[in-house]
Amino acid sequence: MAAEKGLDLAAIVGTGPGGRIVERDVLSAEPSRAPATPSVPLAGDRVVPLNRLRQIIAQRTAQSKQEIPHFYVTVEVDCEAMLALREMFESDGSGKVTINDFVIKACVLALLDMPIVNATFNGDGTVTQWGAVHIGIAAAVEEGRRVYDNLVKALAFLLPTNLGLALILAAATLFFPTVAVEGLGTELLLPMSPTQILWINLVASVALSLPLAFEALEPGAMRRPPRRRDEPVFSAFVVWRTVLVALLMAAGTCLLFLWEFHRFVPDFTASVPAETWRLGLAEAQSIAVTTVALFQACYLLHCRSLRGGLTAMGWFSNPLLWPCLLVLVLLQGAFVYLPSLQALFGTATLDLPAWWRALLPGLAVLAAIDLEKRIRRAGAAPPTA
Repeated sequence: MAAEKGLDLAAIVGTGPGGRIVERDVLSAEPSRAPATPSVPLAGDRVVPLNRLRQIIAQRTAQSKQEIPHFYVTVEVDCEAMLALREMFESDGSGKVTINDFVIKACVLALLDMPIVNATFNGDGTVTQWGAVHIGIAAAVEEGRRVYDNLVKALAFLLPTNLGLALILAAATLFFPTVAVEGLGTELLLPMSPTQILWINLVASVALSLPLAFEALEPGAMRRPPRRRDEPVFSAFVVWRTVLVALLMAAGTCLLFLWEFHRFVPDFTASVPAETWRLGLAEAQSIAVTTVALFQACYLLHCRSLRGGLTAMGWFSNPLLWPCLLVLVLLQGAFVYLPSLQALFGTATLDLPAWWRALLPGLAVLAAIDLEKRIRRAGAAPPTA
């Protein structure tokens, strides 16, 4: 078994009787790492043989680095000159210079000043002293782009949906008719009550914005040029998307609310019985809140990618997407069907056709954003990151 897994039995600690190696020890052991292949010396490189003592020291040093806990000695330095140089390089706005660039430069100068340190132990009793300095550094560039993209996605989701709610209330206050209700006087038609708005903000917005933080890096993201240093997060793309989606959400919700209320009260100028008013308002507000929730759910699917279509990120690449959508649907169902929540929020039961009507604005935003993305891909350059 050890041979099949490429294991060195001498490196396995036995847990059986008397320290014997048993099957579970072999199964749980990690394959031995193959020794690194020594680099081929180039012009200027020098292979130096080591005596026995220096070989042992080199082996123990490498072993301690790999297997023994260690700490690093740090020294504070004055970086004012370095930061001034960095600012000078970036003054023309053509690109960015990171602190890492200067750290690498400092390492190169140190190795050139102390060439004996610029060496590699080969493991065969020799040391290669390199004639040139070659430094590689690992940076989480992909993660940085993913985080920034997800920030823009969250803004592109939260800003329009919240502005849409504000437009719905503003349109109702400014343009909706008042209704004369018997025994209550004149009442203003409002698509949502304060508690219903709180429901949307606490349930729909939170449940749907959470998955955007866990989206993976978009395909082709590393081929995009870096964004300009002075490019704001609230770019023209975010502003345009905010206005477009907010208008679609407000228009669809207001039209469905008025249409649903009109089924109970065909003539807004006539006096309405209090019971008719209560039933009509409860059902119309229920469909308005459901419309907003489903609209946000549909819009979320397009927010997963700033440039690609619905399938650009894959349907199952985000582990939180579908659980959050399912939670939203279940909570919205409880919102309109549970008697306790009906009494708390002033909602009414919706039939299946009402749910289909509430889904229409969501389908409209899917089509509109898909068209917008196609136009952007064909013409204007997408936002950089």
